[in-house]
Amino acid sequence: MNIAKPVGRQLTNVAFEFYRPEDIRAVSVKAITNPNMFDAFGHPNRGGLYDPALGPFEKGTYCGTCSLSSFDCPGHFGHIDLPLPVYNTTLFPQMFQYLKATCFFCFRLRLSKVQLYMTKAKLLLLHRGLVIESINLEDAVNRSIFEEVMGYRPDAHANVPSYLARAAAADDDGDEAMEDNRPEEELEEDDEDGTAAGSGKKVPKLAPETVIDRIDQYVRGSIAMGGAASAHLNAKDKVTMVTKYRREIVTDLARRLSAVPKCSHCGAHAMPLRRDGHVKIFRTPYTRKIQVAMSAKGLAFTDADVFIKRDALKAQATPLTAPEMLKLAAKIKGSAPAAPAANGGEDWENESASSSSSDSSSDSSSSSESEDEDAMEVDGDEVTADARKKRRNDATPAKKNTHEYMNPTLVKTILELLWINDAPFLDLVFHSTFYDVPLVLNEVELAAYQAKSSPNMFFFDVVAVPPTKFRPASKMGDMVFDHAQNTALTEVLKACDRIRDSLKLANGTPDGQRRSQLLYQVNDSWLAVQNHVNSFLDSTKNPTMSKSGKQPPPGIRQLLEKKEGLFRKHMMGKRVNYAARSVISPDPWIETSEIGIPPVFATKLTYPEPVTGHNVKELMASVINGPDVWPGATHIQLEDAQMQSLADLSVEQRAALAAQLLTPQQTLSSTQPSYAIHTNKKVYRPLAQW
Repeated sequence: MNIAKPVGRQLTNVAFEFYRPEDIRAVSVKAITNPNMFDAFGHPNRGGLYDPALGPFEKGTYCGTCSLSSFDCPGHFGHIDLPLPVYNTTLFPQMFQYLKATCFFCFRLRLSKVQLYMTKAKLLLLHRGLVIESINLEDAVNRSIFEEVMGYRPDAHANVPSYLARAAAADDDGDEAMEDNRPEEELEEDDEDGTAAGSGKKVPKLAPETVIDRIDQYVRGSIAMGGAASAHLNAKDKVTMVTKYRREIVTDLARRLSAVPKCSHCGAHAMPLRRDGHVKIFRTPYTRKIQVAMSAKGLAFTDADVFIKRDALKAQATPLTAPEMLKLAAKIKGSAPAAPAANGGEDWENESASSSSSDSSSDSSSSSESEDEDAMEVDGDEVTADARKKRRNDATPAKKNTHEYMNPTLVKTILELLWINDAPFLDLVFHSTFYDVPLVLNEVELAAYQAKSSPNMFFFDVVAVPPTKFRPASKMGDMVFDHAQNTALTEVLKACDRIRDSLKLANGTPDGQRRSQLLYQVNDSWLAVQNHVNSFLDSTKNPTMSKSGKQPPPGIRQLLEKKEGLFRKHMMGKRVNYAARSVISPDPWIETSEIGIPPVFATKLTYPEPVTGHNVKELMASVINGPDVWPGATHIQLEDAQMQSLADLSVEQRAALAAQLLTPQQTLSSTQPSYAIHTNKKVYRPLAQW
C-alpha cells in the first residue's frame, strides 16, 4: 500500500471464529513434548515449556526464532498435540445442549422441518440486515396462507391462525397435512361438500413441504425488494437490532430443542443424557415403556454403530484399499478384527464401543422379552395391583446403575454426523461471517455443500502454549521458580505421555486382561488431561483442584477478568485529580485510540496543562470563560504550587489572570527552590477541550 496515496475504505463486517487445529499449528513455532523445563544446569530444555523458540527466557538472552532481545521480542506460541481429543470447557454447555437435541439414530436435530426452516429463514434475513422482514416472517406467511385458504385478505389488525405452528405440529406427529382451526360447524360442512364454508372454494391440505415453500417465497421476495421495510433504519440501530434479535432467535431455538421428546424424522425417542461438571457425559437408560416402544420399532443404539457409520461416510468420500474394505465389512458383520492399529486410539475406541454395544444389545433383548406382558392394557374399570405395579415400572429405568460413559471421541463423532446432515442450518447458528446460501437445498446441493462451521470448536486436539514472556519464571539466587500456569501444562504433557505409552503397550499385548488394565489406565489419563486443560483455561472448572484446600493456580480466564485482571488493572486509564464512575460499554463509532465518557464527566474532570508559547492563546480563552462556559478552566496552578480558583472571580478578574499566564510569579525569591523559578503555570482545563 502506498501511504502517499491513501485509499478510503469502509469496514462492512467483522467476524470472529475459533482457531482450528491446523490454525494453531500454523501459528506455533515449536511442538512442546518435554515435561521437564530445565536441565541439570538450570538451562531451558529443547521441546520444553521454556524452549528458546518461544522467546528469551531471561534478560541478556535472545530469541531462538526472531533473534531479538528480551525487550524487543514479541514472543511466539508453541503447541501441544493431544493423543485423544478433550472438551472445550468454554463451550461445553452449548455442546451438551446440541448433543441432547441430536437424534442418536438418524443423527439429525429432532426439530421438525417447518421449525428448522422458520429459524433458518429468520437467521438468513438477519444476516442480510433485513431486521423488520425477519420479525414479520411468521405473520406474513400465516396471512398469505390464510388468504389462500379462506379466499380473502384479512384485516391488518385481525388475528390470523398460526398455520406455521400447526404445520410444525403436524410434521412432528408425522401427519400428511395440516388441519384447519376453524369452528367445528364449518369443518363439518367442509367434510360434506369439500368446500370452505362461505367461500365455495376447496380447502387445500397444506403439507409441511408446502409451508416450507411459502417461507422460501417470502425470503426470496424480501431479498429481491432489497429490504424495503428495513430501509429506514440507520446503520447503528440496524447493528444493534440484528444482534438483539439474533440472540433471541438462538435462545428460542435452544428452548425448542430441549422440549422435543421424539425425533420428527425417524420417530426415535430422545436419548437421556447427563453430565458430570465439564468433564464427563453419561448415557442413561430408557424407561421400560420407552424401551418397549423402541424395541417395537427395531431401534437399538450402540457405540459401534456410530463409528461404523462414520467409516461408511469416509468410504463414500474417499476410495478404500483392500485391507480397509475387509475391515469395514467385518465391522458391519459385527466381527471386527482385533489387529492393533497404527494410531492406537482408533482401535481402543472401536473396542470399547463394541463391548458396550454387546452389553446394551443383550440388555435390550432380555428387557423386550420380559416387558411384552407389561405392555398389554388392563381390561375392565378396576385397576389391579399388578396394573399399578406395571405403571410404576413403566416410569422407571429398565436397569439401575447402567449409566454408560461417553468418551469425547464418541461425542465428537456424533456431532460430526450431525454436521453432515444439518450443516446449512448449523452454519447460520454458529458461523458469524455472512455468506449466500439458499434456504431450501435438494439432495444434490446438500451433498455438494461445503460446511463453513465445524464441531471441532467444541473440542481440543491441540493446545496452544503461550509465549515465554507471558509465563515469566522467577529467580531467587540460584533457584528458578516457574510460572503458575506451567503447572497445568506440565501435567498435560505427563498425562499425554502416559496415554501414548499405555496405547502402545495395549496394541502389542495379546493378553486380554492385561489389555483391559492398560485401557483403564488410558481412560484415567484421558480424564487427567481433560481436568488439567480445564484448569489451564479456567481454574474454577477443574473439580480435582479444590479438594486439597489450596487455591488453584489462575487460568487464562482469571488472568483477564475482574479488577485484578489484565484489562482493568493494567490497561485502563489512570485517574486524575477527580474520579468519576460510569458504565463501560463498546462503541463502534469511535476510534480504537479514543475513549468515550459522558459529557457531564468530561466537563468536570480536569487535566493540568502547562502554559507555553504554543498554547497560551487557547488557555487564555479558557481562563476567561471560567468553569461555567465550555471550553473553560477551573483552576490556575502557580509556580509555587498554589491553586487559584476561578469559580468566584468575575470576568474582569479572570481576564487579568489570563494576561499574566506567561508572566513569572512576583512572590518568588532567591530562597525558593530552583525548579519553582523555572516552572510554568498550569491551567486545569476539562478533558473535552478541543
